[in-house]
Amino acid sequence: KFTELGVKTLIGTLDSADILAQAAIDADVVMHFADSADHLPSAKALIKGLNTNDGKRRIYIHTSGTGELIDNARGEYLSDVIYDDLDLEPIKALPITQVHKEVDEYIFANNQGFESIIVAPPTIFGTGSGPFNRLSVQIPLVIRGLLKAGKGGTIGKGVNIWNGIHINDLANFYVLLLEKALKGEATTGKDGWYFCESGEIVWKDVFVKIIEVLHKYKIFSDPSVKEFTTEEVDAAFGIFGWLAIGTNARSKAIKARQLGWKPDEKNPKVLETIEADVKFILEKEGLIKEF
Repeated sequence: KFTELGVKTLIGTLDSADILAQAAIDADVVMHFADSADHLPSAKALIKGLNTNDGKRRIYIHTSGTGELIDNARGEYLSDVIYDDLDLEPIKALPITQVHKEVDEYIFANNQGFESIIVAPPTIFGTGSGPFNRLSVQIPLVIRGLLKAGKGGTIGKGVNIWNGIHINDLANFYVLLLEKALKGEATTGKDGWYFCESGEIVWKDVFVKIIEVLHKYKIFSDPSVKEFTTEEVDAAFGIFGWLAIGTNARSKAIKARQLGWKPDEKNPKVLETIEADVKFILEKEGLIKEF
């Protein structure tokens, strides 16, 4: 499929350090979209190649995430802490144990020979247009967790908030960011951090909408929503339920908008995308016929 798209591929894994380092040496731009923003060996390998001292200009755009901002709300409260990308000190002051933090700190500390930019997206929603995976992570996690639980519920009260971004808006930002970086118009290095968000998501609203759709498709006979017990959350969602769904992670994308990016008003809002995700997963699990 990649060949048909005119894309040259290198076969390896995130642990193929030699392949990654050489690819970074050969490239003008490296953009890291791997399925793990926490894989330090791959970042080290890429940075080793990027730091090659041969006079060549190189740009590295790394995908992190606002999971770095999470608290321990467990769904019980809404935090009033909102981070913005014009003031990085509160972000850099977060403990190294935060999600994504170790890799991001390594990039900040070792970007002497290249221009680095870290992008931290929030909850990504909507159906992607790529040739492979088209679903994101968090909302499908909720859908599958609810199916496993076999009933409606929330993690804690569900009043906690993340920001969200439609996949098309995020893709458009990366294109703009690359264009600006090539022209030397994007912030890089020690200040090279960008959020990208189009609003906020109250997680209880997501749970309620998914349960409503599951009831519509007769998967759930009862559409009521109660709070799951700790044991039920552990069984249905695992640790990622507490970390990715039960937390607050609020951000403000100031620098993206200063570059000229803005979300497309034609793209659906998060609750408008949920039914398609539910139907896709139900079909994949064989719970309904194709739609």
